[in-house]
Amino acid sequence: MRKRWTRRRFLRGIGSVVGGGAVLAGASRRGSGLSHESWAQLGADSANTSYAPNNTGPVADIEERWTFEVGEPIRSQPTVADGTVYVGSLDNHVYAIDAIDGAEQWSFETGRRVESAPAVSGGLVYAGSRDTSVYAVDAETGEEVWSFSTGDSIEDRVSASPAVVDGTVYITNEDDTLYALDATDGGKRWATDVVTTEASGFDRYHSPAVADGDVYVGGGHAGVQAVDAETGETRWTFRGEAEGEKVTPAVAEGTVYAGGRDGVVHAIDAATGDEEWSFHTGSSIEASPAVTGSLVCVSVWNNAVYALDVDTGALRWSVTVADRITGSPSIVDGVVHVADQDSVVRALDARDGDEYWSHQVSGGPDGATAVADGTVYVASHDTVFALSGATSLADVAARTDDSWATRDLFVGGLAGLALGGGGMWLVDRVRDDGTSEQ
Repeated sequence: MRKRWTRRRFLRGIGSVVGGGAVLAGASRRGSGLSHESWAQLGADSANTSYAPNNTGPVADIEERWTFEVGEPIRSQPTVADGTVYVGSLDNHVYAIDAIDGAEQWSFETGRRVESAPAVSGGLVYAGSRDTSVYAVDAETGEEVWSFSTGDSIEDRVSASPAVVDGTVYITNEDDTLYALDATDGGKRWATDVVTTEASGFDRYHSPAVADGDVYVGGGHAGVQAVDAETGETRWTFRGEAEGEKVTPAVAEGTVYAGGRDGVVHAIDAATGDEEWSFHTGSSIEASPAVTGSLVCVSVWNNAVYALDVDTGALRWSVTVADRITGSPSIVDGVVHVADQDSVVRALDARDGDEYWSHQVSGGPDGATAVADGTVYVASHDTVFALSGATSLADVAARTDDSWATRDLFVGGLAGLALGGGGMWLVDRVRDDGTSEQ
């Protein structure tokens, strides 16, 4: 059910009255340039949480601000940093696109297709290629800074996305090897084998997640492996009961969350590798969970999105969409963003799953959305779409004829003055994690 902008919902988006005037949460940036919020690597951060609490996304009046076509399919999630959108393509290139107008800034050609989501850190863009190499490219010019070859056989192809933290690039290849590379010059710090079995080998798309000094990788037989980020030594290995690859895990607050093709979401203690809880979705999970302080969101093959309690795994809500979802949810501003194979991008209320908006693109997205600066970026077939709109409920009300909006703002301001420069409305305010506070 789509959200309707009622007086009650508008008031939920209004914060406090300070110094005799109303302070509106998340004022619109339309027409005022970008604030350079970032979604700088796969899953927004090195822990792959797909949660950016300081970012903003559009809540209404959705429009396509620009599109950028590359001519060949795009399998990677777009990433955003310093006003630029980066994406890899099956045409063997990494592209840098102006986030404001969609103009190409540069392109960098590798030897084979790029399915890796670029990671941006320290003025460099890092990406893997199926030519078996990892590349570091200057973010301003697109010039190669260094490259590292993981081998010369077909098993050495690099389709996974890098995680960059503390001057180290962590990435896997299809030969079941996890590498730690110096982010400055590409020197190999260490390499180690990752979880695999004869029955179910390592999946080429499984990218590492890094948190609190450890690297976590999903692998065969429902496995997750924890590796010391400094030494490459294995700390623990978790194996589920059912067959099925585990996709790239997400890590938050000392817990590793991983789903897989067995349809089970596992919460695993990051320190010990012990299972905390599990939830059976009944369908294959092809993408990483998104994790906030209270919510785990996972998309599944049978056209559904599940929201689970982060502590217990209890079902909070679920939503069925028109087609399967192969990319991770993205969570910003208390809103869950998903894109399905029916080419529909949706924004769902993190509290109850109700729909804020949906927008039809073309092609059928293969990856996840990235959300920054009031814009949802999504790659669908061979095109990157930038979807923008109003970024606050107050912005929505300002462009309506509802007199209650102006009246309540005015009354709130007078209340602040009457209280000698400080007043507070009692409202239901939405946290980024989907919970509410009075």
